[in-house]
Amino acid sequence: MSFKRWQNVPEVQDAASKLAASAQKYASLIAENTTDSKSQAQKLWSSMSSSYWDILFALVDAQTKAMPAALTFDPEERLFIDLGCLPGVLNLGPKFDPRAWLASKCAGDIFPVMTFSDYIAECWAAVTGNPAPVPTIGMSLNDRINTLNESLFTAQGERDDFVKALSEKYSTNLNIAQSLQALDEFLISATKVNMRVPEYREGDEATRQKLSQQRKAYNDAEKGIQLFVSSAQKNEANPLPIPQVEKFTALHEKTKIIAKEILYSQIDEVKIARRTKKITDACAQMTDQMKRGEFRNMIVKKREYLTVPAKNARCDMSLLAQPGSTPIDYAKDFEIVREFTAMDIEMFNVPRV
Repeated sequence: MSFKRWQNVPEVQDAASKLAASAQKYASLIAENTTDSKSQAQKLWSSMSSSYWDILFALVDAQTKAMPAALTFDPEERLFIDLGCLPGVLNLGPKFDPRAWLASKCAGDIFPVMTFSDYIAECWAAVTGNPAPVPTIGMSLNDRINTLNESLFTAQGERDDFVKALSEKYSTNLNIAQSLQALDEFLISATKVNMRVPEYREGDEATRQKLSQQRKAYNDAEKGIQLFVSSAQKNEANPLPIPQVEKFTALHEKTKIIAKEILYSQIDEVKIARRTKKITDACAQMTDQMKRGEFRNMIVKKREYLTVPAKNARCDMSLLAQPGSTPIDYAKDFEIVREFTAMDIEMFNVPRV
């Protein structure tokens, strides 16, 4: 029996039994390995893919019937919703460790990392007006911003230590400590002006003036430090090696990139709060049945977002796991995306769906 938590819910058990019977027949057809059996297996797989959504809706309908404050999914439900895996029916490859996957966490920073079950729970929170749960595999938005702030503090420290070490080898009239303090203190303000964030763009004159002055202080300090490094590079007696110059540039640019990531995350925080409030307000006067209907519609829309691009790309539109396959590694995929982001942080200026 699958989904023991809902063993007394006929809709869940009937849908799971139907998938189990189809999966058994599918395995037999694949084993035959003939042209006709492969064709039949392909048609059956499409039918099984529809069963995924039948089971999913049966699971959420069973749980939302009591109008809980938050949706929770047990390990078996998470494996099915997020990976399309149903132990004993659709098994993943021998290298897959379900316990390790269920306990895994992806650090995340600028990117919100969540599974499909996390998204479903978040939708329910918005409809019912309850706080959004922390993603099971990712971090809350506040934690992500805090992580970025910690990364910025570390990056600034590395850059400052590097420059202080240079100042001990090369003389300068510049007040190094004061310039580094200005870089650290006014980086976020300077980035706000450069990005023209709402606080600057829509702020009153006093706020705009203050941010502009702080950006000027940052720019002056930056030019001073860069001139110092350039002078050290041109020092006749002991020129600063080019790799050291490149190291300073990389350390300094890293602080500016993290600052942008922090602001992008803060902007997203406002957008998410506004979007969630819009959903909550729209559902505030609804009956429980209407709220459940609206919640179901949100999942249906997400299904369309998932299937249309897959269809256009001629990819498998099923969310079921192919027997014996290995699921994606969220942490590894996240690192790949982070590498792309580092190539051009300005990509976040582009409207995103």
